[in-house]
Amino acid sequence: MHIIYLKLLHLQLFFPVEQLIKIYNHIPIIFCFGENDWMDRVGAYRLSKFDPLKYKTFTVSKGGHSFTYENPKELCSIISQYFEE
Repeated sequence: MHIIYLKLLHLQLFFPVEQLIKIYNHIPIIFCFGENDWMDRVGAYRLSKFDPLKYKTFTVSKGGHSFTYENPKELCSIISQYFEE
């Protein structure tokens, strides 16, 4: 499990998200970014515009790359709203 995760993490650092999605094209994907995140969001927004039913992109306010710790309430709210749709 950890080896697979590390390999995926390595891929994520070097390949555009659109290329990675080809591996997981059979499942819906939620992209979440912190408001002040250093990650590049361009690919995620392109995918969300290309197929909005399959790909969703959200921004968590008052958060950086560690938005899960910086604003967990808003993240939970975003995830809950997604599953209510």
